[in-house]
Amino acid sequence: MRLIRRVETRRIVRPLKTTFATALGSKSSIDNVLVTVVLDDGTCGSGEVPTSFSVPDETVYAIRSVLREAASSIRGLPIDVYPERIQELKGRFSGARMAISGLEVALFRAHLTIRGESEFAYWGGAENHVESDITVPFSSDVNTLRPWLERAISSGFRVFKCKVSGDLTADRHLISMIQSILKTATSDARLRLDGNQGFTESSASAFIDGIENLGVPVELFEQPLPKDDLRGLASLRERVPVPIILDESVFSVESLRRAIDSGACSGVNIKVAKSGISETRRMMEIAQREGVRLMIGCMMETMTGLSAAIHLAGGSKAFDFVDLDSVYFLHHRKRYGDVAVQPPVFSIEQPR
Repeated sequence: MRLIRRVETRRIVRPLKTTFATALGSKSSIDNVLVTVVLDDGTCGSGEVPTSFSVPDETVYAIRSVLREAASSIRGLPIDVYPERIQELKGRFSGARMAISGLEVALFRAHLTIRGESEFAYWGGAENHVESDITVPFSSDVNTLRPWLERAISSGFRVFKCKVSGDLTADRHLISMIQSILKTATSDARLRLDGNQGFTESSASAFIDGIENLGVPVELFEQPLPKDDLRGLASLRERVPVPIILDESVFSVESLRRAIDSGACSGVNIKVAKSGISETRRMMEIAQREGVRLMIGCMMETMTGLSAAIHLAGGSKAFDFVDLDSVYFLHHRKRYGDVAVQPPVFSIEQPR
């Protein structure tokens, strides 16, 4: 039985191709932590812990501090017992869920390697092509938006997730501008809206009413209200004609059950970076059982972290909406392990 020898961390800072701006803030680079688990026979598994506007307490310093403490509690243990220990660590470090999720991905991958099983097969091996949308950051500058959209269109993207702010004038101008650019370049574009908690119930309703009058086809509205306003989200869901998808409100089984019981969502955006492996599986099972639509998303991760979500999306083929575009904001290679990166599609090479 293989034992956990050590846990290594490494900070990575990478520039973005364009400024990533949302209702919560903006950034021009990523600042993440890679975590690697090494077993006593040299087998390794890697995960990634991103930093995010939506989780301000998980700074690089805090992440590495948590991972050092977590490493001391798992060092020398058999790799087979890692799921139980991860549950303990989630309770111990309840304010550092992304750090523990990144560690869990690393342990999960090391364990699969020992078992001789691929991530794709673990999740079901259903579909080896995964097509993603592309995010359009919030901006009022057409000179910034146009080249980003034109590159995305020329790469073959058909679904555009637009970051909106809660400022109705600015948001309507943004959507009108995006619609105008898309109309001149493609006939089958679809839009998704991401409010990142920037709206009130009344402003979100007014915004949807206003852009519907523009004739813009909208597939969904993600997290328009503050994450704890489940009552407002439930009311908004009854008032607007587009599905309300929750992101920041849902990060665990318990938070998902609260959202479903409150009638606050039509669907949920599940992120491995926030929920890890075992909890993600349980959340998917609950959502499917309750008839809640599934979206798979990402933080601003490199392929080390993003590839875990790609394997989940393709292997399970369980998701109605795929939002795995962080790598397209980075200068990237065309292949990462068994995943080929050819926007807007990820192709997973199946073992022979």
